[in-house]
Amino acid sequence: MIAYRQGRYAETCATLERAAEIRQPITRARALAFRGMADFRLGRVEEARRALGDAELALAKGPTGETGWWGVGLGQVAIDELRALLAAKTESKAGPG
Repeated sequence: MIAYRQGRYAETCATLERAAEIRQPITRARALAFRGMADFRLGRVEEARRALGDAELALAKGPTGETGWWGVGLGQVAIDELRALLAAKTESKAGPG
């Protein structure tokens, strides 16, 4: 996640390549959201959309003891950030209203 914030998107993707295999749903949701944001920054919009869907499904399972409710909040923030990136892309394609 630090690599993403530092603009090292390819490294982020490589590090989180197996994010979907993480057993803890909240940790998986955060990892997938950051992977999706990195994919988006690398121009892989469809992969970012898939990551968003997978992250939302993981987050919906709620905490399982590994992070508690604060982890859910952090997961939601990461998902919201990815959703905003994708929405901005959609809006820019639509052009001015």
